[in-house]
Amino acid sequence: MKDLIVHVEGSTRCTARIDYAARMAQRFNARLVGVYASQAPVMPLDDGLLQGLEGAVTAPESGEYDVQIAHAESEAAEETFKRCVARHAVTARWRTMAGGAADVMIAYARFADLAIVSQTHAGSVDIAADVALRAGRPVLVVPHTKHLSADAGHVMVAWDASREAARALHDAMPLLRAALRVTLLSIGPAEKMPPGVDIVEHLAAYGVHVESEQDDGGERERGRCLMARAAARRCDLIVMGAYGHSPLRQRMLGGTSSYVLKHMTVPVLMSH
Repeated sequence: MKDLIVHVEGSTRCTARIDYAARMAQRFNARLVGVYASQAPVMPLDDGLLQGLEGAVTAPESGEYDVQIAHAESEAAEETFKRCVARHAVTARWRTMAGGAADVMIAYARFADLAIVSQTHAGSVDIAADVALRAGRPVLVVPHTKHLSADAGHVMVAWDASREAARALHDAMPLLRAALRVTLLSIGPAEKMPPGVDIVEHLAAYGVHVESEQDDGGERERGRCLMARAAARRCDLIVMGAYGHSPLRQRMLGGTSSYVLKHMTVPVLMSH
């Protein structure tokens, strides 16, 4: 990996995400780009609506104030990014673009090897799912946990021989080759699962030696089984396909992917 991007914004969780991304960039001697989505200033109220409001600012003053606020927020985010990456001796760049966070991240992800975002919290826009399904690049989702290891010493790969799983596995190859241990987990009735010997041999050709496991968990319990196995094996990274569909043009993740993103406690690399 040569180029990583990380989503930067003004939340309290941002520092941990940047720190994780910087440590990963340092590990792979990669460049790290901080990406900030600057929201367009709120349109000022009509002059007629402002009349009669005691102490209200005029429309031009309101617009200028919004621009100043947006500029100050962008500068604060940039300062946070530079302060975090300075501790890790990595080559870093700063990029900002007007637009929604997901759209801006998708635009820059097309020029990167990996996009790093945070797990969605209640009430916020699901950036992780949108980027995973639309970017065409692997996305690494960082959980809200404060202390995370960027070493990815033990990686668990969710495997069902699907297009999405194959894409995720090969996108994660640099991480798999650097891992101390890799577990390949197939979830579902054994008679319905494809033979795992071929993928094990394929990975061995790249110097990745895996332990293959089977879990007979039911179709509706795949996300729960995956998280339980990862916790039991003390994995510090999960690799999986991002399964999704688009009813009424609204991008949505499938049940397993959504469950993992909601309940994850370790970073998850997803590809669609």
